[in-house]
Amino acid sequence: MIETHEERAEILRRMHAASNSFYKAAAASGCHAFIEFTGLMNEYIKLCHEADSSGMEWVHANVHGDVHLPFAPHHIAYLSEKLECIYGRGLADGTEEQKGVQAAIDIVKKRKRYYENYRCVCPGNQTVDGINHAVPHLPGCKGDPMATRPATFATLDDVLVHLEAHLERLKAVT
Repeated sequence: MIETHEERAEILRRMHAASNSFYKAAAASGCHAFIEFTGLMNEYIKLCHEADSSGMEWVHANVHGDVHLPFAPHHIAYLSEKLECIYGRGLADGTEEQKGVQAAIDIVKKRKRYYENYRCVCPGNQTVDGINHAVPHLPGCKGDPMATRPATFATLDDVLVHLEAHLERLKAVT
């Protein structure tokens, strides 16, 4: 079912209201980690709003369909931070820095597949500049994993080559 812009706006309004109600109840529970679920909900709402602003019909975006929310490395970083706050640091193998760099690699690959699947031209500067800015801020990064990068990347492939080499260097020292 295709929702109109007005219907999607109403869905977003109800999602905000639900998140606000959850926050009040979670805060009353006295458990800080439980309150952090509000951050996960609000990030989802933010992603849906961003998708809606770009004209995407996001209401049915999930793993079961062909529509997926647009993620950037800073979204992954925030979600990782919230999940660590809720569940602790032992969510995955490897160091925190390795997990952060791997998250960046996964996002770049998904973004690349998206452009390839829809045979559209990658808006290189916007996407690559976002990655240039976001990667140093991934959770667990000590220093700038992109410090040895060229001034800018021309393509997503350039970003992948650099990040994968950096991840291999990290694995070699641990």
